[in-house]
Amino acid sequence: MKLSKKSAEQLLLANLYRSMQLAEIMPALHLDIENTKLVSNFAHDNRGALLLFSGAFVAPRSTVILPFSLTFNNREELATGPTQLATICKSKRGQNQIFSFLALIEYLIQIGKINTPLAKFVERITRGCTNTVRLNVCDQYPAFRQKSFDLLPYDAYQELKWAELSDIRAAA
Repeated sequence: MKLSKKSAEQLLLANLYRSMQLAEIMPALHLDIENTKLVSNFAHDNRGALLLFSGAFVAPRSTVILPFSLTFNNREELATGPTQLATICKSKRGQNQIFSFLALIEYLIQIGKINTPLAKFVERITRGCTNTVRLNVCDQYPAFRQKSFDLLPYDAYQELKWAELSDIRAAA
């Protein structure tokens, strides 16, 4: 699914907001997806391989929210997983950490930083689909992501729906 960078950032914000349970951590924060901006950084090795993707969102009034850092093994872009993700998640190794990881990987795919399909990352973190606990969480990710759509501004929501329809047509 190809999205504009702005819509990809807004979807990442919505996914991380839900997966990191920011509403519980900062209940007074009113999430303003349209006016919250991603500030991020990429670190590469001397061959150009991605080593680190880190960032945070800056909400109106300069409030910094949802900081994250995801490291990669420089051997290959697939060599990363939920345990290499640092966030403010309330449950570090559970469902929320996996949802945060998948949301970040999906964003990197959408902006062209990673060329490997999301399904390959799911296969890796579930150890070839043998880790049934992680596999069940990964199977819930599309429904989790769909609920994040409800937080998006109208234009981004419509773009996502259009991109999904385009993907369905292309697959047929």
